Amino acid sequence: MKTQAPPGSHLSNEEIVLRVFPVGDGASPVPLHLAACQSCQSRVARLREGALMEQGAIDGVLGAIPEEFWRQQELQVMQQVRSAAAEKPRVLAFRLPVSGQLLRRPALALGSLAAAILLVAVLSLSRSSPDPVPQVKNTAPATVTPVTAALSEADRLDDELLLFVDQTLSEEDSVAYLLPEDV
Repeated sequence: MKTQAPPGSHLSNEEIVLRVFPVGDGASPVPLHLAACQSCQSRVARLREGALMEQGAIDGVLGAIPEEFWRQQELQVMQQVRSAAAEKPRVLAFRLPVSGQLLRRPALALGSLAAAILLVAVLSLSRSSPDPVPQVKNTAPATVTPVTAALSEADRLDDELLLFVDQTLSEEDSVAYLLPEDV
């Protein structure tokens, strides 16, 4: 037995929401597909049921709970909070096992301690005395001599280009046009 598919396509989520929560006044016409499709009908029914349950939970159930229940609930919660605050906190201090390996091998412990102290002393002394910077008197800029090793043609052209750039940059007037005029 063959069943026919409902006419049209399934309703989108927006269309289902509009069926449960209409925007305009009055009833909107039921699409032909919704009248024939069980899947779309069940989706609309689930959304409608959820909306009704939510309204009942907010409006009816919570409003029906007596005020005494809420006071008892507050007292119980506050009692648990106070009892938890009154308990002594379990803070464990960081303890070194002095009686462990340290006392069994004192030479190793003292050697490690001496090495650590020596390392700290060397590092602090080397950083406290800066290396003297040699004073350079006004001398002519060093000239770059090209390497005369056996180079390929591409390497030789690259070297020539680098030498030209070096010489151009060493002249003060060559980069003057790069600086702004008001400096």
